[in-house]
Amino acid sequence: MRVVCVTPNEVTLSSIVSAFSHLQKAREGRGIHALSLKSGFEGRVLISTNLVHMYALSEHLEEACRLFEEILEPNIVTWNVILNGFAKLGFLNEAKQVFDRIPERDVVSWGVMIDGYLLSGQFNEALEVFHEMGRAGMRPNEVLFSNLLSSCGNLARLIEAKWPLLAFNLSWVQSKASHLGMLF
Repeated sequence: MRVVCVTPNEVTLSSIVSAFSHLQKAREGRGIHALSLKSGFEGRVLISTNLVHMYALSEHLEEACRLFEEILEPNIVTWNVILNGFAKLGFLNEAKQVFDRIPERDVVSWGVMIDGYLLSGQFNEALEVFHEMGRAGMRPNEVLFSNLLSSCGNLARLIEAKWPLLAFNLSWVQSKASHLGMLF
């Protein structure tokens, strides 16, 4: 594009950053970051969210946080990206602080927090967040449902997980569990 004097727009740069993220090529992505700044896209949600994701995936959380804080109006995807960065790297206190700041959580927000606790072996905390999710009126999706149940390694945890799930809606839980071959 640049060879033929075509200036990339925010969508183009975001797509390139996304590709670098999935390839874990933060070094190359830094060049696109610099180009986005030069092009005047600093603080824009689309490009900034992709940059936060790239830096978080490559374990550059300091840079990811700096970019996140520059976004004037982060959307739920942006919040979930920074939350996921902390949770996946095991920084659960920081993840919880981000989680508590999210203005309107979605099922992904709840799932990231629960998965973070599950991955670190903090089953009680994961179940507490799951209970809080239910009290907030949110239902788990199939991924969260499966992760929670498969992480319940012993019968006591399985029984403990079964009861809050029943509170959501027995027929819904049964339909999700039946294709996963779990519980019912």
